[in-house]
Amino acid sequence: MTGEDTPIKATITEAVQAAQRKFAEKPQDYLSSERAAQALLFCELKQRVDGSVVIRRDAVPPLHGLPETRVKLEWPVYGKGYPKHDIAVLAKTEETEKSKHYKCHSWGYEDLEAFIEVKSGWKNTITILTEARGDFEKLSACQHKGYVVIFVGNEFNAMTKHLRNSYCTRLQEYKEKYGFCDGHVFVVFRDGILPGEGDFEPSER
Repeated sequence: MTGEDTPIKATITEAVQAAQRKFAEKPQDYLSSERAAQALLFCELKQRVDGSVVIRRDAVPPLHGLPETRVKLEWPVYGKGYPKHDIAVLAKTEETEKSKHYKCHSWGYEDLEAFIEVKSGWKNTITILTEARGDFEKLSACQHKGYVVIFVGNEFNAMTKHLRNSYCTRLQEYKEKYGFCDGHVFVVFRDGILPGEGDFEPSER
């Protein structure tokens, strides 16, 4: 599926690229737990996503509409299946009745600009892609807003040609099966990012 070139897509791409540079310096810092990888991308996004939202009004004493970042960790979307996404970017909106009543459990995909599933691990095989199937399945809820970012401890160009091609082939299979948009999936290696645009072509190297 072809994805539109939107400002949030460009922002997420830029954040993933910045995260990859830090990941390359100290990969072990972000592979010890998946939360560490989520936090890395979350922090890069926070620096780049403008605007704010007003959500909680039930603090004691009241926060009086204190704005907060639109980038959220472990954000629940209410609806069928009640999914929770690793990272969500809330849409820019003026203060509404919904923002005044956070506990009404009414936040849906129409209230998100994007959501991101994050996976990480040390893998010498493509097992990590098999383990990420659930993350790809979540994209089907709202394909044009969903992204998957996978951090892998390998250097892509240090792997065998067979293994590099296996990554590309499996991702192409997932693209056909789950229908994710071009530029919405990134596999982050220590030496670069498996292209998020277009088809995942096997390497000739």
